[in-house]
Amino acid sequence: MKRLKTELNGGLLFFAEHFRYADQAIREGFYALISAWGVSGQESFILAGCVITANHPNYSWTEGYICKGGVIYRVPAGSIITATVIPASYAIAWDELTIFDTAGDVVFENGTSQSIYEEKILALAVLNTAAFPNYMPYNAPTIHERIAAKITAKEEAFQNITGINHDWAQGDTSFNTPLQIKRDLFNTVHLSGKITSVTANPNISLFVLPLIYRPTRNLIIPAVLNNKPTVISINTGGGVTLLETGLVDVNYTLCFAMSYKIQ
Repeated sequence: MKRLKTELNGGLLFFAEHFRYADQAIREGFYALISAWGVSGQESFILAGCVITANHPNYSWTEGYICKGGVIYRVPAGSIITATVIPASYAIAWDELTIFDTAGDVVFENGTSQSIYEEKILALAVLNTAAFPNYMPYNAPTIHERIAAKITAKEEAFQNITGINHDWAQGDTSFNTPLQIKRDLFNTVHLSGKITSVTANPNISLFVLPLIYRPTRNLIIPAVLNNKPTVISINTGGGVTLLETGLVDVNYTLCFAMSYKIQ
């Protein structure tokens, strides 16, 4: 961690440039925190607030904070009225503005008066996208959405359940309802879709889950059989069983929509 040492003795000539080293420590600390979720510090996203009310051509927003291209900006509440028709080469986006705090007005040795308290803020504006190719649109994602997208991208996709008992078959794949399973990054297993019986008096032992999807304790989980509530059991060996008796017909449809945690 970078630190500006101010406790040393000996008559150090101190310059304003030295503060830049301390500023870097704050920025690097922020980058380190968000990188733990796979988010780059150079990305652009809303950190907090900045809730927009859009009723074209009127746009207003609440105060908040934004990370734009690796720089954190304060966003004061504000509003704009745009043209009724915005040309295709323009977009409503977050624009950087520079303001000065009068408390920072000082007189230099050469007699000039300048403000040393400068702040970069963001506000909505209509920007020429050709002049600002890296513009940040007004409806940019929040940091929560960025993190969620990073997590989702790393998760495995749903896989079709295989090894189903020959008395049953996968659901209608044309309607995207086959029985599928996946395990997310938080060790939660998601099982969804349906299977249908293909014989009379079908076996209630349905299938066996692969090792990575097996629970650490026996589970009883609700399901739906022919539009009526039922339950299934999942044991630690991965065996999935329909806890139902008296299945004498052929046309049974068993629907799953469940999740369970693996310890």
